[in-house]
Amino acid sequence: MHGFRVSFLIATAAVAVGLLLALFLPGRRPSAGPQLRASSEEDADLERAEEALRGFRGRVLDSAGAPVTRAKVTLIDRRGRQAGATVSGEDGSYALSVPDPGAYVVAARATGHGPLASSATHAGDDSAVDLDLSLPGETVTA
Repeated sequence: MHGFRVSFLIATAAVAVGLLLALFLPGRRPSAGPQLRASSEEDADLERAEEALRGFRGRVLDSAGAPVTRAKVTLIDRRGRQAGATVSGEDGSYALSVPDPGAYVVAARATGHGPLASSATHAGDDSAVDLDLSLPGETVTA
């Protein structure tokens, strides 16, 4: 019986040491999902730029061709759900990444202009689809 106890204690200790080694040694561990790690602000900017390449980009313009700043640009998927949104920059530029390839509606609206919706398709590759949005003339408010 003494030999069995010693064997049992050795086996239990070996399992405990194995578990501790597996928990604390560096190595590849399964993750819950993809993790984005930016080592600096420039890396984060680069990631956002690469993501924007896989989507739609362009400029929001008024009926005369001038840029419209702070226009809200919304990406709507084929089920009618919002898939992304952004605000145009000082030069009217915008960029929206797409979650999946397929058909989308890109809608834009801005104060003093009528809304616009345009259908567009993204093939799913790493390129951007250029899509300029020309908002209708100024709206009359009562």
